[in-house]
Amino acid sequence: HFFDVMAEPPRYPFTGRTEHFVDLMYDICRELDLPLLPEERTLRFYLADRDRQDAVLFRAQEGIGEKPYVVMQVCSQGEERRWPLERFAAVAAACIDQYGFPVVVGGTHKERQEILDPFCRMVAREGMVFAVTGTLHQYAALIEQARLFISNDSGPLHIADAFSVPIVALFGGSNPAEAGPLSPLNEILFKEKMTDITVPEVMQAVAQLLDASAR
Repeated sequence: HFFDVMAEPPRYPFTGRTEHFVDLMYDICRELDLPLLPEERTLRFYLADRDRQDAVLFRAQEGIGEKPYVVMQVCSQGEERRWPLERFAAVAAACIDQYGFPVVVGGTHKERQEILDPFCRMVAREGMVFAVTGTLHQYAALIEQARLFISNDSGPLHIADAFSVPIVALFGGSNPAEAGPLSPLNEILFKEKMTDITVPEVMQAVAQLLDASAR
């Protein structure tokens, strides 16, 4: 894993930072003499029972039920943080064909029209790929129970991290040393440009992570 194999945090030439934002927040709290739990270098996200119930209802309505599934975050703020949609679609099709995993993608109502629906058409696996545009907490409840989460550098990436869901994180232009996942089950693919990350590289990361999380 990214943070496991580095003797010290890497310094990327186009950002210069090495400190994770979580550590930065800890430093600010120390300066303000706020109480800390030093053993906790983790994120947390809280759900209500109704959010989990909504997620169960969504899975039942879409025919996912209790089957393991993948959540993919194909949307992100900023073009430089977005992996090409057609490559996400190729990975989704491979997850369905190779592993039998249904795929869920989430976003806003506007993103559904502009990104999610075109993505589902690209995947072209009817009854196996689903778009959700509910509340953030409803989406988070789906992320919480996912077998795997594949994502650009995005807000939902950190929600998956808070739930310790296995993550394949794609970074290009932004710095995973600053904002990469902290939970142990992750594979981070980092290139200076998102377009340099290939579908075979992502599928290799998927296979490695599924193998590691099954042990």
